[in-house]
Amino acid sequence: MFNFLLCLESVSLGKNDNREKWVRKMQLTDSKGSVNDVKFAPRHQGLKLATGSADGFVRIYEATDVFALNYWPLQDTIIAENVSPGVEYDTHNGVTCLSWSECPFEPPKLVVGGNSGRAIVWSFTSGKWVEEVRLEGHSGPLYDISWAPVMGRSFHLIASADRTSSFRVRCHYYYYYYY
Repeated sequence: MFNFLLCLESVSLGKNDNREKWVRKMQLTDSKGSVNDVKFAPRHQGLKLATGSADGFVRIYEATDVFALNYWPLQDTIIAENVSPGVEYDTHNGVTCLSWSECPFEPPKLVVGGNSGRAIVWSFTSGKWVEEVRLEGHSGPLYDISWAPVMGRSFHLIASADRTSSFRVRCHYYYYYYY
């Protein structure tokens, strides 16, 4: 098991000492591989944290009490990358990067990149995470991925970079349904 430490609060060491230290609030131990990326959700979604690990899973945790940060139960698990049995869980396998959509007018969305060279947009609808679209085209494992800021466009921009020194910016269109 791999550990992921959650250190969220700094405290002063003393009245005459201006240094601060970090206090461990929680240790998350669900991952069977190295944790390759971690991102907090946008503010409007509450205090949530997504981790992507070498075992191919994205795990989403949520602080149930924002004033007592020592309890972060696992809320959801997404199997984002298939990892073959017997493969060593290191930083070059499974999920390598992830990013939350900042759009407050849509359901929560994550884009997840991995060793496969593709990115997948996941959307939280009807109480579960569903695959919305696959973004193919990279020739190597993804190194980083990010949503562009929401600026009133009728589409999203998603940038991704792979380990072979290439990057792509893609348009992902979405539609609003009014009832």
